[in-house]
Amino acid sequence: MVSDLERGRPIWFGGKDRSKESLDLFYQWLGAKKVKSLRLAVMDMWKAFEKSTSENAFHAAILYDKLHVMRHLGEALEKVRKMEYARLSGKERSYIKGQKYTLLSNRENLTLDGRKSLKKFTHGKTNGPTLPIC
Repeated sequence: MVSDLERGRPIWFGGKDRSKESLDLFYQWLGAKKVKSLRLAVMDMWKAFEKSTSENAFHAAILYDKLHVMRHLGEALEKVRKMEYARLSGKERSYIKGQKYTLLSNRENLTLDGRKSLKKFTHGKTNGPTLPIC
């Protein structure tokens, strides 16, 4: 399905799957004149969608949806957190252990203790390690 985000309505139901070829059908259906008028394509991070859009509407900017971007950032942060935990030992690990929620939360949603923990990571206010923020 392809939607017009400005009007808030679906504009095309087609294709058979999530392949490049299926999205190519949308661009064929839309026509060259309308494809040229596209300024922005918002999509998930599916490579087939990116490839089809890059080939058919190469002038349009691509914006990835927030859900997928945040998922990838969360996965990267968790990977770094685990690597740092494995690298450290003893007391230094206490600065990382149990801090997943703190690192993934919006600062405004944290308790006072959570904000203090986050400050340790981002400002290096302790003798412990500073977690690199990606």
